[in-house]
Amino acid sequence: MSKVTDNPIDGSSLTLEKWLKVLFSMDRDNLFPSNTFPTDNHKKKYLETVHQRPDEEVKRLLGMFLLESGVYGADKLSKTSLEFWKKNDVDKYNEIKKHRYWRLIDELKIPWEGTQWITELLPFFPKEAINAISSFFIARCTVMTDQQLTGLSDAMEIIREKYINAMHPRNVMSSLTSREFEYLIAQLYEQMEYSVKITKATRDGGIDVIASKVHKGEAVSLGIECKHIDGKVGIDILRGLLGVISKGKVAKGIVATTSTFSQDSIRYAKDDPRLELLNFKDLNILLNKNLGTEWPRRLDSIIATAKLEIKTANL
Repeated sequence: MSKVTDNPIDGSSLTLEKWLKVLFSMDRDNLFPSNTFPTDNHKKKYLETVHQRPDEEVKRLLGMFLLESGVYGADKLSKTSLEFWKKNDVDKYNEIKKHRYWRLIDELKIPWEGTQWITELLPFFPKEAINAISSFFIARCTVMTDQQLTGLSDAMEIIREKYINAMHPRNVMSSLTSREFEYLIAQLYEQMEYSVKITKATRDGGIDVIASKVHKGEAVSLGIECKHIDGKVGIDILRGLLGVISKGKVAKGIVATTSTFSQDSIRYAKDDPRLELLNFKDLNILLNKNLGTEWPRRLDSIIATAKLEIKTANL
């Protein structure tokens, strides 16, 4: 990295592309800021184009917004405070050092662990990457600068837009059979930490996947009907699903489709909290979030795993 000069570069005065060019060059040390977007407009323009940008660039930018392992400026102030209490109130000193300040005792030789490793979770685990940054944010927010906090927030927005909101074409599922689509949905809910079973393939209509969560203080049972079709899902499908729900076998019904829903179906579902509709766009985001952005390339593997691991239920 270059040596900082007396001529700092104001990132807010540069266009997005010029700012990126300087950021990725030897002049980065002269650029301000270099660990967050200079303005909201820079961020807006980057997020609007992030799907056209190569993964290598996105991950490089994320690495600059995330934190390196090291010592924060606030640590020195905290260490001074600890030394004061050590001399003036040993009991308070002993109590304080039990918490996160224990690492300041040894002359600041123990660095804070950084977050740049989080880029290794992408593109397959975007949800886990965001959760990791969020947890770090909570744990370290009192000792980080405003710019560092903003950089972490910007990083989460980039990951969400690039890897979770990425829209794949509908035809990525065109090669699947209806049964394979059911296994894909079953594997999706398995990754969402539900206990999942798939109903017999010989059944005609009704629930295809049963997903449940049973924990103390929490009990959820879902009946999912999967429609691998090109046309719009009509209201008759929803009425039939409500009939199954009314028998008490599940508490809530979900219709998941590779297509869309008719306006009558959408209005019908809005009037009944027991129903939820997932069109292809909704499924696309859920699949990105829980199976990784590369799920279309891994369809065969995902379905094969589901066939091996997910049991068949009698309903």
